[in-house]
Amino acid sequence: METKQTEGQKGYPKPRKKVHHGRNITKLRHIYEWTQKELAEALEVRQQKVSDWEDSPTVPDDIIEKIAGVFGVDPAKITDTDLKEAIINIFKNNDIHDGGILCMNGDQFIGSVDAIIKLTDNLILKEQELREKDKIVYEVQLKVKDKENELLLKEMELLKKEMVLSGVTSNQS
Repeated sequence: METKQTEGQKGYPKPRKKVHHGRNITKLRHIYEWTQKELAEALEVRQQKVSDWEDSPTVPDDIIEKIAGVFGVDPAKITDTDLKEAIINIFKNNDIHDGGILCMNGDQFIGSVDAIIKLTDNLILKEQELREKDKIVYEVQLKVKDKENELLLKEMELLKKEMVLSGVTSNQS
């Protein structure tokens, strides 16, 4: 009797954890210490609409774009990132020397706003550094391609000269 393999078993990718858009919006709002009313005003909607979005596992892309714009974050931070895990990882991987404290109370983070801002700034700097490194790698790759093309052109010129010379010498014999 054959047993059928399913996702998560050896040889199959593990199922990807679904990201709850609404919870991420709530977390962003808490990080920035905004109320639902303040976010609603910034988006020019009723507070109840913000509440509905925060309860929803998925939020339409146009709304995600607007909310991301208000907070100045990449929309992927809301749709593709489990912010709870990301924030915990940030705190685990950073020393905070200003006495900032983070603790979990259900899904809410309670902590020093200064510490969160410092960590967010560090995260932004790291992202900028990665973008710069990516840019440098891309520029180096372009230069390598240019050199390769240059060498190929020189090689083609040499082959043409060899062909002309071999044609001239074979015609003389």
